[in-house]
Amino acid sequence: MQPKEAMDWYRGRPHHIQYKWHEGFVAWVFHRITGLLLILYLFLHEWVISTLQNPETFQKTMEAVENPIFKLLEVGLWLVASYHAINGLRVVLVNFAGAAERENYQGNVWIFWVIFAIVFVAGAIPMLMHL
Repeated sequence: MQPKEAMDWYRGRPHHIQYKWHEGFVAWVFHRITGLLLILYLFLHEWVISTLQNPETFQKTMEAVENPIFKLLEVGLWLVASYHAINGLRVVLVNFAGAAERENYQGNVWIFWVIFAIVFVAGAIPMLMHL
């Protein structure tokens, strides 16, 4: 049995963790989610490539790729990949270029959200024009 003093460290603390949903935390959560989605896409992509060994499956796959729903999924892939790349650059700047100072941090996060939006729209417009 532990002494009473060793057991008192947790008194008065909540039994659950509360996160503050600020810009940096949201960017971190989205970065994790987009990373997992990119890994899932990588496995799906390799699986589709492996099925293209004979002409019949190749033709069926190419017909599926030309479907407008698949084109929208490509825009979704662009969303995930562009966010992950832009936020990855933000993380590098935070870690190695001093972009984490308190007075600049919130502004830096918003700047990267705007850069991401510009990059995404610039890439999505040509994709959506070919639907």
